[in-house]
Amino acid sequence: APPPQAESCNLVDDDCNGSFDDVGGCRVGVHRSLHSVTGEHFYTTDLGEAQCCGFMLENADFYRLYAGPQAGLVPFYRCYNPGGFHFYTQDPGCEGVPVVEGAMGYIATAEGTAGSVPLFRLYLGTNGDHFFTTSAAERDNAVAVFGYVYEGVAGYVW
Repeated sequence: APPPQAESCNLVDDDCNGSFDDVGGCRVGVHRSLHSVTGEHFYTTDLGEAQCCGFMLENADFYRLYAGPQAGLVPFYRCYNPGGFHFYTQDPGCEGVPVVEGAMGYIATAEGTAGSVPLFRLYLGTNGDHFFTTSAAERDNAVAVFGYVYEGVAGYVW
């Protein structure tokens, strides 16, 4: 086996310590917030934005995206729909929604990419909220208790 090397942002455990790309700058944290009036779940890489404008921070660094492109990763876009809620997708056209706010970072498209976990996407039709979680238990609870519809895996995150 080749000797360990300095870790770099390349989806490989270069230094052979059991962790992929565990060096600063490879990934950005995504914070999850909830709007106290509308019930919208909001995701952003900016901690100040996560606590602004009626949003209450639920989880800082809830999951992580890669900061830059890598093989097997695609941009994860933040979109704003006419109903006033945000949602997040791999589709650069935001699934037909008119406002594309840009890419938040890069998400894996294949299960198990460099130790990633699934990001589950759910939707609540009564208010237009998209809810994302990395927890299967939280996903199942959102469906059973709050009436969300499970839409599938949005991609794989860290």
